[in-house]
Amino acid sequence: MSPLPISTSTEDIEGLLVLLLRDGSRSDAVTLYQEETGADREQAERVVADLARRHNISSMNWPAAVAVAAAVLGAITLAIFFR
Repeated sequence: MSPLPISTSTEDIEGLLVLLLRDGSRSDAVTLYQEETGADREQAERVVADLARRHNISSMNWPAAVAVAAAVLGAITLAIFFR
């Protein structure tokens, strides 16, 4: 028995894109959109950006932002301590 072909609906693709965006994987979301729709890179980036706006998903990479904030806070603390 051969496997059934998998059909991906528009809602499924949008759900996957939202998950990728929430995970901070914007470039993966763009690539997925391109693969599923045949869109060029520029169009895919516009669609993904619009989707992020509609779902209030920041384009900031939170893990990187947290690391930078921790480094700045650490530097300030050291500067005050060794004054």
